Amino acid sequence: MTEQFVDITADAPATRWFAGPPGWIFGALVAANVALTVVAYAGPGRFLVPWLVCAAGWIALGLSAVARIGLAVAQRGRRGAVGMRWLLVGAVVAGTAGAVFTGVPVRAGLQLAKPDMMRYAAGADTPARVGPYPVERAERLPGGGARFMIAGTGFLDGSGFAYAPDGVPPRIGEDTYRQLSDGWYLWTESW
Repeated sequence: MTEQFVDITADAPATRWFAGPPGWIFGALVAANVALTVVAYAGPGRFLVPWLVCAAGWIALGLSAVARIGLAVAQRGRRGAVGMRWLLVGAVVAGTAGAVFTGVPVRAGLQLAKPDMMRYAAGADTPARVGPYPVERAERLPGGGARFMIAGTGFLDGSGFAYAPDGVPPRIGEDTYRQLSDGWYLWTESW
C-alpha cells in the first residue's frame, strides 16, 4: 500500500479567491472608498472623520492588493495575476488620486455652494448650509464679500471658503487664504 499526499491548500476556495484577480467584493470596496475619498476631500481643508476612515480603507485595500498579487504570482501557472481587472482597479485609484491632487472635489463643491454664498454676501440671512456644506458660522467682509467656516473640516484649524470680489480677504489673526478662482478663496482659521 502506497501513501499519497494531497496538497489541500492548492484548491482551497479561500486561496483560489484571494489569489485571483479582483472580483465584485474587492471592486465594491474600492468604489466605496473612492466615494468616501471624494467626500473627504470635497471640504476645504478636508472633512476629518471621512478622511480618517478613507485613509484606513486605502491602507487595508493596498495591503490586500499586494497580498493578492503576491499570492497569485507565487502560484505559478495562475492566470490573471496582473490582468484587466487589476489594471481597472489601478486606473480607478490613479484617477481618484489625480482628482484629489488637482482639487476637483473641493472645486465642484464650491460651484454648488457659490449661489448660497453670494446671496449671503448680498445681505440674506445666515444660511445653515451653503450648497452641500453645513455652515459653522458666516461673516460678511468689507467690500461685499463673506467667509464661511464649514463644520467638520480641518484638524486643529477650521477651514472654509471666502468670497472677496474686490481682492484678497482681510487677514484676521493668523488666518490664511489660498486663491481658487477670481474672488474665491480657501480659508484656514488658525487659533
